[in-house]
Amino acid sequence: MSSTHYPLRLPHLSEDLVKQLDEAVPPATIEAPPLSDARLHELLFAAGRRSLVDELVRLKARKEQDHGI
Repeated sequence: MSSTHYPLRLPHLSEDLVKQLDEAVPPATIEAPPLSDARLHELLFAAGRRSLVDELVRLKARKEQDHGI
């Protein structure tokens, strides 16, 4: 797996956590076949993790837009 460094402590604000995760979780990579089953699993895991962070970033932006922040 990748060497992603997550925050050691949870920040007080969820907005800060989203920012830290956005900085810590790299985008998923695309690789050409052939891929081993283990490598495919790693890529799918990384893509899923980044997908969750992308959704949090999107929700944060929507909240800021809705509240005029």
